[in-house]
Amino acid sequence: MELGKTEWNPGDTLEVNGVVTCLAANRFLPYSNYLYIELLNSQDSVLVRQRVDCKKGGSFRARIPTERIYSGSCYLRSYTNLMRNFSSESFAYQPVYIGSKPSSLKSLDNDEVSCYIYPTAGVLCPNRIQEVTASFLNSQGEPLESLPVALLNEAGDTISSVKTSISGFTVFHFIPLMGKRYSLSVNISGKDKRILLPFADDKKMKVQCSVNGNKLFYEVLNAKGRLDNTELYLFSRENGVCKIDKFGESGVVLLTNSPKIITLFLTDKNHQILSETSIVCKYQYPQYVDSLINEAQRTFSNDTVVLAGNRYESIRFVSDSDKWVSHAESDLLYLSDYNSPLPFPQKVFQKRTSSRFADLQAWMNTARFKRFELSEALLKDSAIYTHLPEENMLIIGKVISIDDLMLRGGKVVAYNTRNALVYDAPVDKKGRFRMAVDDFEDGDTFFLQPVNVREQPVNAAIHFEDMTFPPAFHLIESGTNRIFSIDESGAKKGKFKDQYLPEVVVKAKYHREKPMTSAEFYGVNYVDHDHIERHNYQTLLDILRSMPGVRVLYNSDVKAEKRFSLQSTRGNSALNGSSLVLLVDGTRQDYEIESVLEMPALEIESVKLLKPWETLAYVHGALEGAIYVKTRFGNKKAAVSKGTYYKPMGLSMVKRGNIKQIGQRKDNCRMLVDVVDGADIWSFEYPMTLNTK
Repeated sequence: MELGKTEWNPGDTLEVNGVVTCLAANRFLPYSNYLYIELLNSQDSVLVRQRVDCKKGGSFRARIPTERIYSGSCYLRSYTNLMRNFSSESFAYQPVYIGSKPSSLKSLDNDEVSCYIYPTAGVLCPNRIQEVTASFLNSQGEPLESLPVALLNEAGDTISSVKTSISGFTVFHFIPLMGKRYSLSVNISGKDKRILLPFADDKKMKVQCSVNGNKLFYEVLNAKGRLDNTELYLFSRENGVCKIDKFGESGVVLLTNSPKIITLFLTDKNHQILSETSIVCKYQYPQYVDSLINEAQRTFSNDTVVLAGNRYESIRFVSDSDKWVSHAESDLLYLSDYNSPLPFPQKVFQKRTSSRFADLQAWMNTARFKRFELSEALLKDSAIYTHLPEENMLIIGKVISIDDLMLRGGKVVAYNTRNALVYDAPVDKKGRFRMAVDDFEDGDTFFLQPVNVREQPVNAAIHFEDMTFPPAFHLIESGTNRIFSIDESGAKKGKFKDQYLPEVVVKAKYHREKPMTSAEFYGVNYVDHDHIERHNYQTLLDILRSMPGVRVLYNSDVKAEKRFSLQSTRGNSALNGSSLVLLVDGTRQDYEIESVLEMPALEIESVKLLKPWETLAYVHGALEGAIYVKTRFGNKKAAVSKGTYYKPMGLSMVKRGNIKQIGQRKDNCRMLVDVVDGADIWSFEYPMTLNTK
């Protein structure tokens, strides 16, 4: 999900580009053809919700209005219906600021530095080589680069010393001894600070692994013959969830497909996770990426989004001060599946793939898999997919017969009242139906009518199955404003919250009307008996000639089968320009129309011009609509509509083509390059200077 900038003024329209993809078995195109985009405030209230299509190779466009939205921190999130089977944490999130910019960075002092320390897999085991990841951030969550950090033993001797990376990470490799205390030493503002590491634990089991080609090497530390009651599982997008049978304290697994990221789970017999670890496998990006980057640097081309075959290419120029813009690689590969109390190291995209590997792995050392619960996935298997991909727009509901009559063999017919397109779907034994309809715009209304096997309207209500939406997930709070270390029970998370909050439904501008059965239709014309008496009409013909929506045509040919015909002035939807149907007390008048038109006006209670979809309550085949004449004596009971109006959530229509991102051009800026293809995802970032004069 791409924004040209993350700071906007109230009343601006957020312009969003993006791509939905699927990397399972090297699949590029997404399963769902529709995407939901929401603008949420810092209290997780949904301010705007839109539905957009992503049929063109997964790419999508959206414009999000911000009028009448308060100023402050917001964020965009997006998801497909299929993604709702997984945790809402795995949705794409993009912070934005409306009318208020993030505060400027303050000077660095002791109280404005946070340190996060985490042993790989969350525990230190004695007498084996271990990894410990440390991260140093200022109060705004910005990484502290080139900060000297030393690993000290209990006596204060230096075991190793390194400087933090461009992302503020350091990773130490050492062999901890049982009962010995280790610490990190760092100099901040001229003062030496020492941060304690936890003691080594010889009771907790820990799984760790490495990959070489298609071989996975794993090891379970502190096993001590306790593996009989455990199971080992492997997850990667390329291989799915796989159980490793007959595993030991160490071993080698041959992988069918070479993965980019692997997660290894050690569980008990109830599939509760005892230990997990994730690693990034080394990779080489394709050669065409270099030529794409070089061409963009040479031409300084405008922001472009290109879909070439099964490859999505995006080039953006953003302000150098904008630190919150998203990248395809982080959003689609890492943040969608893994959660960490640390912000993702966005600066890794300034490096080539050969040097960014260390920072990516350092972040993965602190992350935990979040897309789904392993125990639930193993228990339900494919039944975990309760939300199906949306290949078509659907109207789903149940027919509830008011007369307690079963609608066996019947169906539901629907009209889109904006474009008069007609759809139908059979009704099953329990009254349920699923109706596929063409793409329709948000605000379109459908008129639905149940009919029986004889094509007769049925007096029945319809209960619609409206889509429910997932709760908002509270974002990570960046910056803890103090130095801390982990305690004896594991990694200390500072202010990091793993919390689900209830959704607050969207504001009135995007409200959905409740479906309701209408007892009477009102067309563009309606004439009652009082109106007839006031105007002293003599015949039905006089009444029809006075109605602006009706044209009465007279054929002077004495040999013509019909001397009079009735047509709508709204224009013909039928190719042959078919006439309006004339109904008298619900009975269709196909013949002797001339004599019906001579009906005395005093005998008429009302005359209505019905729209095509409204005629379903009375007659079928009225492509242009109908004129309904209710007499004062022939039918004492008024005809009642048996249909239902329904306004489902439609598409927010945006014309195809590039969306111009306004205001992002600066003298000092960054060029962002994102490439998504059937094999992988790549993101690159380059500082640039543009002459905008």
